[in-house]
Amino acid sequence: MIATAVRRGSRAMRFQLVAWAPIMLVGLDRATSNLGAFGSPMDMMVAQHVAIAFEVVVTSLGVADRFMVIKRQRDRARAETRQLEIEVERDELTGLHNRRAIRLRFDALCASGFDTMAVIDLDHFKQVNDTRGHAVGDEVLRHVASALMPDENTIAVRMGGEEFMLILRGSNAVARAEHRRRAITARVASQMPGLGSPVTASMGLVSQPRNSSVHSDFGTLYAHCDRLLYEAKRAGRNRTMSERIMRFGQMTPEQAEDYPDPAVAI
Repeated sequence: MIATAVRRGSRAMRFQLVAWAPIMLVGLDRATSNLGAFGSPMDMMVAQHVAIAFEVVVTSLGVADRFMVIKRQRDRARAETRQLEIEVERDELTGLHNRRAIRLRFDALCASGFDTMAVIDLDHFKQVNDTRGHAVGDEVLRHVASALMPDENTIAVRMGGEEFMLILRGSNAVARAEHRRRAITARVASQMPGLGSPVTASMGLVSQPRNSSVHSDFGTLYAHCDRLLYEAKRAGRNRTMSERIMRFGQMTPEQAEDYPDPAVAI
């Protein structure tokens, strides 16, 4: 049994083989002595006690080693699980968060102060794919993701196709979102000078003032942003339409400074 387990690579059984070897040798020696192989039985009590003590020590080391192996396996499994979670929650092309990730985290983000949502869609992006090919289109999308510049107060999401989302918190969130929208054209133009026509983007934005007692869920805010986005498209593209949710309470002048763009209160 021991030999078979060792051949199969059992690390625990190797410890047991080392631990039991002295006991087995002492037992074999005593058995052969009792059978008259050495003329008379030999008193090996001291050797037997030493062998038992050795077995206890080595077995304890084997148990500790097994716990360490299990811990390493657990840590590796956790790391692999976390990596899979990251892969599931990230867009493969751009590395940004995807729609699934932001929906799962949205309530927690709102609780931590992320109160502005912006949906960004590239203007006439289908023409890029049709005239330049999808490989060029993918490169454009990667540069757009870079222009959105996620940081600790700005989360960038690829919602699908040429549509992106920003979730922002802190002062001047609206102005920062607009800066990122404008940065798309500059970034793509500098990185892909041979593209021909500029790549512009339209944006629909909704902010929830910090003094508002009502906070909409992800679907409601997204629907508002999507409606504003298409208003921007109909108004000529390459622009932003925004709203502020101001139910139950008015903004103070200090709070209004965080929202400098024209807006419609709902």
